[in-house]
Amino acid sequence: MGALYEVELQAVVTSIQLPLRHVGLGFLPRAAEWGIEDAALALEVLAQHHDATYLFDISFEGTVTMPCDRCLAAMKVPLSFSGQLQVVRDGAQPVQLEGEEWSIDEQMQKLDIQPFIEESVYLSLPARRYHGAFGDDDTACDAAMLAYLDHTDSAIDQSPLEEENLKALRALRQTLLEP
Repeated sequence: MGALYEVELQAVVTSIQLPLRHVGLGFLPRAAEWGIEDAALALEVLAQHHDATYLFDISFEGTVTMPCDRCLAAMKVPLSFSGQLQVVRDGAQPVQLEGEEWSIDEQMQKLDIQPFIEESVYLSLPARRYHGAFGDDDTACDAAMLAYLDHTDSAIDQSPLEEENLKALRALRQTLLEP
C-alpha cells in the first residue's frame, strides 16, 4: 500500500484485515469546511474479495472537536460509524467512485478508499452540537454567551404582522417579481 488507504487489489485474495490506524486532523483535508477543529479516530477496514466484487467493511470510533452551537466554545463530539463499500470490477460500466457502490475498470490494480472513509466521517457529524448533548457537562457553555442568547431570544417581538405591514410586504414582493 502506498497511500494510507490505497489497497492493492491483488493482495485481497479472499479476506484481509488492514491494520488498525489512529488518524487525526491531517486525515480530513476538508475538515475546516465542516467546522472540525481537531480529530482523533480509530479506523478499521476488512477487505473481502469474491469473483469481481470487493467488499470493504469500514468502522471508526473517536471524537472530533467542533464549536458548540450555543456558545461557540470548542467541544469534543463523539463519532461512530460502521458501513460497507462495495466495489465491482466491470469493464462495461464507466468508472464510478461515489456512494456506497463503486464501479472500477477491470485493469485497475490499486484502489484508494480514503475518499469513502472521509465522506463517512463528514456524514456522521451530528446536525446539532451543544454542551450537554453527548453526555458531557451542559454547564460548560460560556455563561456570558448564554445570557446574551437568553436576552435576545426574549426580546423578539411575538406580535402578529399588522395589515399595514402585510400590504407593504406584498408591494415589495410585487416589485421584485416585475421584470
